[in-house]
Amino acid sequence: MQIWGEPLLGLPARESIARLVHPDAAWRADKLQLAFFGVGHQLAVQMNFPLLRQATLQLLDDVTVDHRLSSPGRLGTALADRADSSALLEPGVYEAAITLTTPRSKELMKRLQELRADGSPDTDLVELAATWGGRSERRYLPADKLTGVRAKDRAAALERLCALGWAERGLESTCPTCTSRSFVPLGQTTGAPTCPGCGAISAYQTGPRTTAVHYRLDSFTDRASDNGVLPHLLVIAELHRRKPRSYFLPGTDVWFADGSQDEVDVFGIWDGKVLFGEVKTSASEFTEAQLQRDVAVSQRLGADVRLLAAVSPVPQAIRERARELCDAAGLELLVLDQADLRPSARKPAPATAADGLRWVRSAAAELASLIEAGKPISTGQVAKVLKAASGGAAPVPGHIAALSYVLNTYGQEAGMPVQRLLQALDTALQAHVSVEREE
Repeated sequence: MQIWGEPLLGLPARESIARLVHPDAAWRADKLQLAFFGVGHQLAVQMNFPLLRQATLQLLDDVTVDHRLSSPGRLGTALADRADSSALLEPGVYEAAITLTTPRSKELMKRLQELRADGSPDTDLVELAATWGGRSERRYLPADKLTGVRAKDRAAALERLCALGWAERGLESTCPTCTSRSFVPLGQTTGAPTCPGCGAISAYQTGPRTTAVHYRLDSFTDRASDNGVLPHLLVIAELHRRKPRSYFLPGTDVWFADGSQDEVDVFGIWDGKVLFGEVKTSASEFTEAQLQRDVAVSQRLGADVRLLAAVSPVPQAIRERARELCDAAGLELLVLDQADLRPSARKPAPATAADGLRWVRSAAAELASLIEAGKPISTGQVAKVLKAASGGAAPVPGHIAALSYVLNTYGQEAGMPVQRLLQALDTALQAHVSVEREE
């Protein structure tokens, strides 16, 4: 008996994955095969089709003695569960989050040393120290101070971060007594703000024409960004955009049988292929030693695809050397850099009726699996369902909130209707595909 179809799409054709479905199952091309001997008039067989997350963990079990999410991996998973991190691909959103990230003391020391080496006057050092303020408080900025983002994208990017729940709006107050500056969330503003330091009556800062609205990351997002999580989520979002049938861990510690340990930036399933990758903010970090190490780890993890990703441009010399090493190891190379991750604009591809049905079918299947799990469904999971249904477009926050409420209130009652919807979509999709082939 051969089995194929939606439950198997995206799963790597590995023996251990076949055994997750049935202990005696084996892959034959892109189908699963089961052999039965001495079968009577009736045959009962139980099969369990794993989700991509389960399959990813099984792949790690196959090649390691232990594995667990790293510290950045735990932060990244929690941050992605809170909201749809694909928003990082939108113009200015990633840059806005990075700019709002609170600089830490070692970064402050580095900047002070750079200014001193350049011969900058003491006034510049004082200005830098005042801007960072010892970092007793999270960094906050008005839209017009947001560097690295086009002026026309600044307000939209900051508001997008607020819609995700990753940032908040507020006003800046300056104390006339101790001259300290502080961020006051909009919900906590009063007619006469009080200095959190000395308790004196302060005043809100105004711009040329009106009081300026400031923005800052919430404490969890700020911590995650400081731990280098956002580049990982940015790369994973692009991988998902290219091939939605994917699942990735955003940071994993792995231990091998020989006692060695490695930290992996990205590992998971990319539409049927096992992918391992390293993510850097600067391509200059991909040294010869790093490239050789990454290929060796790719082989130990049983990867099909070795990902080299950087938020900055990757020079041709690094690409060519990485390809040489991957070709010698029998690995497929995928390079993502600034041109892929930070495009100025994306033009949506024309969609056919069959495309639309596939999107809705994929979203309905994901929804059915979430309902079947019987656990509370996060807004991040709901956002992914809505995004899949629209072919990758960012969902509206109101839609996310509404569907989250319905699923967590009436989720179990929706199980059977969703299954019937899947059957109807399968029938409609087959009809459209047949029409397309005839045309």
